[in-house]
Amino acid sequence: MILALLLALGGFLYLIRTTVFLLLVAFLIAYLLDPIVERLEAWRVPRSIGVLLVSVAFLGMLVAVVWVILPEVRYQVQVLSQRVPQWAERLYTWAQPVLQRLHISLDAPSIEAFIQRALKWVQANLPRLREPAQRVLQGMFTGIAGFIVGVYQFIMVPVMAFYLLRDYNRIGPRLYSLLPPAWRPVVREWLREIDQAVGGFLRGQFLIALFLAVYYAVGLSLLRVPLGFLLGILSGLANIVPYMSLVVGMIPAALLAFLDQPSLWRVLWVLALFESGQLIEGLILGPRIMGRQTGLHPVTVILAILIGGTLMGLWGVFLAVPAAALLKAVFRRWMALQQSRWQAAADGQGKPDGSVENRPDSPQVA
Repeated sequence: MILALLLALGGFLYLIRTTVFLLLVAFLIAYLLDPIVERLEAWRVPRSIGVLLVSVAFLGMLVAVVWVILPEVRYQVQVLSQRVPQWAERLYTWAQPVLQRLHISLDAPSIEAFIQRALKWVQANLPRLREPAQRVLQGMFTGIAGFIVGVYQFIMVPVMAFYLLRDYNRIGPRLYSLLPPAWRPVVREWLREIDQAVGGFLRGQFLIALFLAVYYAVGLSLLRVPLGFLLGILSGLANIVPYMSLVVGMIPAALLAFLDQPSLWRVLWVLALFESGQLIEGLILGPRIMGRQTGLHPVTVILAILIGGTLMGLWGVFLAVPAAALLKAVFRRWMALQQSRWQAAADGQGKPDGSVENRPDSPQVA
């Protein structure tokens, strides 16, 4: 019966997986903002007022960021659209000698012949292409209801986060009350250890990502890299997954800088900007914000990202580092218990009767 109930519960959660995901996002927002509310409570601010202030500040920050980013992105896209023909001509000039060596021709007759072959292929495969088009048109009508539901779900996330943040200090005691009394101290200790590791890592990584977003956006804008402001914001926020900013921001920024002005020095300046950001994170921000206790070794982070990406794709990349921090906290707690048992066994072997002396500093007493 228990197995059947678990299977039924798992199937039900899979059916409502979108709702479960939105609830987890709302809980994550409340989890990240709760320390600020607790700090306001320490300053004798009522929790309801503190939650309201934090929620308004958080939403205001999001609106301000969008208000600043959208005009800048629109301007940079317009500039980029004007430079694309020049870049295409420059790329064609560079690639022409290589294409000639490979016996590849890009003259007008060759392009026209390619277009004719493509049209013939479309005409020959038109019946098979018609069915997916019909399915897309049918989905457009049913997609309106899905769009409305999606907007409703998006709006409900901050609402759920507000109520979870308001009652966050009551959730823990209610969950503990569902456990047997003998389990509660052990579970509380384990959750405190996990919160210190995982929670500290998530909050610290989020603050570091915000700093790097501003740092890269300002740096790329000063270097006059096309789309530099947008690339800086995206690469900084991508650093929530460690080292992901190098893939999202450094490579596209270096390529755009070289296409805009073919100069090796500009590329080196872009590389130096991202390298300095990683150094600031590793040497200054990481130890000060997250602390050495919650930090993970760089090799462990890289291995976790590779394993998560191999097993679960993009979701695995995002969840790999928090999962590694969780496993590290569990392993550290387990090792502490094992070492106390080893010490107790060693003390017991030293006595004639094999008993363990109950000293004040004995692991059993602790």
